[in-house]
Amino acid sequence: SDAQLLNNGQVLVTGGDYIVFLGQASPQAFLFNPGTATFSQTAPMNVARELPGITILPSGNVLVAGGITSQAAACAAIPGDTAFITNFSAEVYNPTAATWTLTSGSSATPGAAGGMNSQRIATAELFTSGPDSGLVILAGGVNSGTTNGTTPNFPTCETTSNIHQTTITKTDLFDERTGLFTATGVLHQSRGGYGYGILNSDPNSGDLVVIGGECAVGTLSSAAIGSAEASTVCGAAAKTDYYELFNPGTGTWTLG
Repeated sequence: SDAQLLNNGQVLVTGGDYIVFLGQASPQAFLFNPGTATFSQTAPMNVARELPGITILPSGNVLVAGGITSQAAACAAIPGDTAFITNFSAEVYNPTAATWTLTSGSSATPGAAGGMNSQRIATAELFTSGPDSGLVILAGGVNSGTTNGTTPNFPTCETTSNIHQTTITKTDLFDERTGLFTATGVLHQSRGGYGYGILNSDPNSGDLVVIGGECAVGTLSSAAIGSAEASTVCGAAAKTDYYELFNPGTGTWTLG
């Protein structure tokens, strides 16, 4: 599951997998009250998700984007199999109304096109100053597919040995005012599971930095970017492209 601190002091906890990874994704959401140390259930998401990007928005609402929808229960008659899909869609939680609303173009059908420009498992980070102030960036990430290079036909069951992962370079910016995702500059190195943060000192103040992570090119294998193994799995550049900086003013990435 993923969690986000709300402006009212409560913590929103969303989705997750309640069997094992790629077992059974959940749409359920809960609120944790630190004052009473108790959880209460709130409205469920429109799409069951595990490992989505999550961040608070300028309004105090919360964006939850992408992630995997899995459904192992539908494959119970086939031991070891699961149905899964990586999502394009995103939705916004309103803490005051306790409601979820799909973003413009997003679909409640798992895996359907619309919302982001790429289906992904990735982080979400809000710019709070500079030219992209109020926008959320989702950079790169991982798209899970099948070993023959096709997108899974959710909810068709797939053997776990037929699952692969591919890291991507596409980057999206989300504007809460329009509810739309817009493509921006692409990463030089495809990566997922990276460290990230917005810098607050010169010469790159206001830039987003993504550090390390993993690369994968369509198998179950992945490698840590910057490692010798990465050059074998993903190509020579993956050994040296350890971090990148996104400049909101130009919408471009620069290798560090």
